[in-house]
Amino acid sequence: STPINNVDIRFIKDGDYIGNYSKERWLSEVKVTVKDKEIKDIKLLSSPLTPDISDDLFKEIIKNQNIKIDVISGATATSKAYLKSVENALTN
Repeated sequence: STPINNVDIRFIKDGDYIGNYSKERWLSEVKVTVKDKEIKDIKLLSSPLTPDISDDLFKEIIKNQNIKIDVISGATATSKAYLKSVENALTN
């Protein structure tokens, strides 16, 4: 169980933020770009996890401007690893 905590983007300064998450076989590192109080881009810096659902997940985060989104069915652990990486980027 990996809890994903919401991050209030309104309080994040413009810039690029690096975050990672590691647990058992999952290791993910991302770069999150924030501009004008919005998440503008998320890039995967580590090797893709299996299955690689990062593109779909990152598009959903940007669309909703929120990391508390539904995980992708059949890829729960992978989804949570990516979401936790984004959370860590924005909170550390």
